Amino acid sequence: MKKLILLLFCTPLLLASMCEDDDDNLSEPCSQVAAYGLNIQVQDAETGVYFYSQMNVSVQDGTYSDLLGVAPQSDPPTYIGALERTGTYVITVTKSGYETYVSDPVVVTANSCHVIPQFINIQLQPQ
Repeated sequence: MKKLILLLFCTPLLLASMCEDDDDNLSEPCSQVAAYGLNIQVQDAETGVYFYSQMNVSVQDGTYSDLLGVAPQSDPPTYIGALERTGTYVITVTKSGYETYVSDPVVVTANSCHVIPQFINIQLQPQ
């Protein structure tokens, strides 16, 4: 009888230890907002003033290339690109009166939901 009582008390403990705990695998739900992999701000290296226009910010990843635009209502202006696109990008910035800037490769990765944004500040040197 003692063995039966011991077995009845121990069974729930044995079952609980054999169950997988799914709570450890829960993650935050993905947002419905798309993410830009590249977020680039460009400023004058001498004055620190951000450029709002009259320049080209382009990116290239292998055969993929794109000319970036400024995010609406961003202050300072932020050039955005690589919308939900992973890759290894080279950024080129050209502006009249400034030296052309070419970046080292910038890697954009992703998690289970979205790309992980890279925030880059570029300082253009006057000619």
